[in-house]
Amino acid sequence: MQSKEKGIIIELTNAVHKLSQGQKVNVNFEAIANSDADELIQLKTEIEKLVQQYNDNYAFVLDIAKGKLDTIPHSKNSFANPYKQLHSDLLHLTWQIKQISEGDYDQKVSFSGDFSTAINKMIESLKEKQRIDELNVKYLNELKELNVIKINIESVSLKQAADDSRSIVSAGANKKNIEILYEGSLDYEVLADANMHKALLRNLLSNAVKYCDDKCTIRISAERRGKNIIINVSDNGVGIKKENLSRLFRIDSKVSTKGTQDEEGTGLGLILCKEFANKIGGDISVESIEGEGTTFSVSLPEAV
Repeated sequence: MQSKEKGIIIELTNAVHKLSQGQKVNVNFEAIANSDADELIQLKTEIEKLVQQYNDNYAFVLDIAKGKLDTIPHSKNSFANPYKQLHSDLLHLTWQIKQISEGDYDQKVSFSGDFSTAINKMIESLKEKQRIDELNVKYLNELKELNVIKINIESVSLKQAADDSRSIVSAGANKKNIEILYEGSLDYEVLADANMHKALLRNLLSNAVKYCDDKCTIRISAERRGKNIIINVSDNGVGIKKENLSRLFRIDSKVSTKGTQDEEGTGLGLILCKEFANKIGGDISVESIEGEGTTFSVSLPEAV
């Protein structure tokens, strides 16, 4: 083998070695001597094309790593093919994150396993926070409206109000395999505003579902005590810390605790229940043992 051909092979071998090492290839092919052997000339030409594609793709991937997603790979660059889908996915992911930052929490990221899980969990948290913020506004407005709303006190069927309220919260209860049972007779008539009475029961049931584990039981019962009907909503859920019991119904000391499936709360639902009960001539109290369960009791005048 002539020394010229040997030098060409050494230069080409060096280029191939750098390719195999994943390094950027800096070879001046024009400076490599030409050979009289057609096969060697063809090899040099093919390796030069390969190196050009490789270097172009090296720059393309480096731009992706730096977040420069406006870089477009050459359509005929075979090295770039595995990265084109990544490039497309990153462009879509960037668009999705922009949408999320503008308040669109209906996005579902499917970029990569752990990354997608983390982002989607963040989206759910943001969505829940948005829901809680909206509930805060709703509850505060309802509290304000209670001062001016016209209250219509009439004879209201406890059984009908319980049926309606149970129906509304049944979807959430079913997801946790929670039973909502009637204990004893609910065939009582109470003096109350029908809408407020239903809202009161609905909020108490929703609260019980939130703080119950799977397969818990919520019980609704009622008893006559003097001229009043005592309505009890009991559960065998997580219970309430003793230090929080006295603060549950105070607007100046909201208590907000996550539910058994990390459901967020506003801390205003029970305050609203207290306002509802007071506005329709009743009252509400609570008994709870942490780790064993909670009973909310609503006292309303019996309709006679």
